[in-house]
Amino acid sequence: MKTRTASRFSRNAARMRLQSWALFAASAALLTAVVACSGDEFTVAASGSTPTSTSTSSGHGGSGTGGMSGSVGGADAGEDAGDASDAGCGVGETDCPSGCVSLQSDLKNCGSCGTACAADEFCSKGVCGKNCMGGTTLCGAVCIDLKADPKNCGACGNACAAGLGCANGTCGCAPGDVLCGSTCVSPTTDSKNCGSCNNVCAQGATCVSGKCGCTNIQDTACSGVCVDTMSDANNCGSCGKSCGAGTCVAGACLCNVGASSCNGTCVNEQTDLNNCGSCNNACAVGANCLAGACTCPASEAACSGVCVNTAVDTKNCGGCGVTCAQNASCTNSACTCPGNAPDLCKNFCVDTQKSNNNCGSCGKKCPPNSNGCANGVCACQGGFSLCDTNNGLVCVDFMQNQNHCGACGTPCGVGQVCNNGVCM
Repeated sequence: MKTRTASRFSRNAARMRLQSWALFAASAALLTAVVACSGDEFTVAASGSTPTSTSTSSGHGGSGTGGMSGSVGGADAGEDAGDASDAGCGVGETDCPSGCVSLQSDLKNCGSCGTACAADEFCSKGVCGKNCMGGTTLCGAVCIDLKADPKNCGACGNACAAGLGCANGTCGCAPGDVLCGSTCVSPTTDSKNCGSCNNVCAQGATCVSGKCGCTNIQDTACSGVCVDTMSDANNCGSCGKSCGAGTCVAGACLCNVGASSCNGTCVNEQTDLNNCGSCNNACAVGANCLAGACTCPASEAACSGVCVNTAVDTKNCGGCGVTCAQNASCTNSACTCPGNAPDLCKNFCVDTQKSNNNCGSCGKKCPPNSNGCANGVCACQGGFSLCDTNNGLVCVDFMQNQNHCGACGTPCGVGQVCNNGVCM
């Protein structure tokens, strides 16, 4: 505090000497001062001097090339801000602990004493701000390359869709890339989109110039995987050729001890279901190959290439090919009709005591004008009698039926009519 007071005393003394000299000079020459203050400009014109002007550039807020943003420190802030006229400082300067400075442009005292700008900022009109260089633009408080930034593509805040890049200020894929789904990819190198979208290279393969190729030159792509057909037992010599129980040597299958070659594949004829006991001898579905013989499980038999239980199988009841009626069941190797339909008629279980189509026996159909089947007999309506004809059962009126006059099978002659059961 004492040092600051002494310094100020010294400056005040110097100021008084300068004021005395100025009064002396004024008596010797005419000094005309024109002071004009307009906006950001401060101009002084004096007799015998060259007009000069100073200007500070506006820069805070908004966005634009070369712009800046920052916090206003306040040109009048600090206890020394008002001492410019009595501290021996020049016009527009403020007495700060570091000396007389311009709060409008001093990097260490921007807006107020002690307010220092960052290393990448400058002070303009008492505001610390960033000077966006190299074609970048200030977006908020960050300098952005609007030609390449996907979050600010072409303009501040203009974000590209997920997966898209920004090229020359336009959202899209970079030159040479294509859009697959929502992602930009290079079809010349992308192994999941090689040459075109969704063209996935085989496992172990790479995409070169838009074509899939196995990394190892001796490998071949088989079912989506790169393999060496000279040694791969599942693709020996060519894709899909399996050595089975053998090994692949120089692209050829070699059978191990105990294995036989069947159709170019090594198999164990003692256990192989498709070559049981000999090549191409396939076991039935459900069977096992034991010691070179196909064997169905206990209580089952091989019928049409399938192991079935003939004790309960309705299509092989008691033996292969024995089929039960549609609504029958197979019990203990015998077809059985249910209790509500105990009679078998033409591969269907019915109750001949109630069935209109099988009344009393299979195939006996009750006439349409009957009352149906009851206790195995078709019951005709009142006044009608049942007759069994070559065309089936019919209900007739004996009193006037020409073909059954008075009784079944009694037709009237030519020119006669049946009247009260008598041909007349």
